[in-house]
Amino acid sequence: MGLCNSKPSPSLSVSGRKDEVVARHNDQAAAAAIAVNGETLRNRREEVEAGKKSPFFPFYSPSPNPLDKKSFSLTCRSFYVIESHHRKALKPLRAEHLTTVLKRYPHLEHLDLSLCPRITDNSLTIISALSNAKNLERLWLGRCKMITDMGIGCIAVGCKKLRSISLKWCLGVGDLGVGLIAVKCKQIRHLDLSYLQITNRCLPCILQLQYIEDLILVGCFGIDDNNLVALKQGCKSLKICILKHLWLCEGGELLDRILSRGGKYIEEDAKAVMIQILNVVSFCHLQGVVHRDLKPDIDFSLESSHKG
Repeated sequence: MGLCNSKPSPSLSVSGRKDEVVARHNDQAAAAAIAVNGETLRNRREEVEAGKKSPFFPFYSPSPNPLDKKSFSLTCRSFYVIESHHRKALKPLRAEHLTTVLKRYPHLEHLDLSLCPRITDNSLTIISALSNAKNLERLWLGRCKMITDMGIGCIAVGCKKLRSISLKWCLGVGDLGVGLIAVKCKQIRHLDLSYLQITNRCLPCILQLQYIEDLILVGCFGIDDNNLVALKQGCKSLKICILKHLWLCEGGELLDRILSRGGKYIEEDAKAVMIQILNVVSFCHLQGVVHRDLKPDIDFSLESSHKG
């Protein structure tokens, strides 16, 4: 066969040119992409070396501030310092670490030691010697049966800003400790002396408290009626006075008198007894005290001069 010398088809020449242009464009795009990627990798490597980027987390950029690079423990310590300066109340569970705990919280105002029944006078002495003890306003020592008047005296001297104190079931505290609290802590407003072995000797010191509002004398067997009346009349600021189970009354119980007569009273004797009971109840009402349960075997005691 012979050679074909005819001209190429125009459609074929155009398509070939298009393919050539596309191939050339693809080559240029690939070269540009390689250049960009190389520049990006080079920049990222430089940033990693300079410490601006994390090699493991490219999306994370730590702050250049050196304070932001603190460890977790240092961060927790910072929060702990802030919390220690803002805490106002504390209720520790163990007395062994009481001194260390109190040093960490310099702005305490309320200290509840009712869960530390084994606390001793030495612990109270250490507490009163601390600088933050001067800011204490409320102190609860319920059921701390090992403390005595010596420990309470140290608290009275070192914590003169006390406004509320509870000595409930502190069986080692007597008239001396209560008297020291009343003399040294002039700002007392709430005083709980329930079940203490106190007598009438501490009442004159309590009468000197000008701001006393709440006084609780539950189970104080050594206080008689006459001194309670003097206490009520002497404390003008007293708003609430809780008295329960005060059994020290002379004259004997009414129930014993009734049983000694075989359970029978003549009209004249019964009249005298009822007049005495009504006079007592009327006086209590005038003083703002309401008796909710009247029982001859618990609450009424006859005068010793009355003859059944």
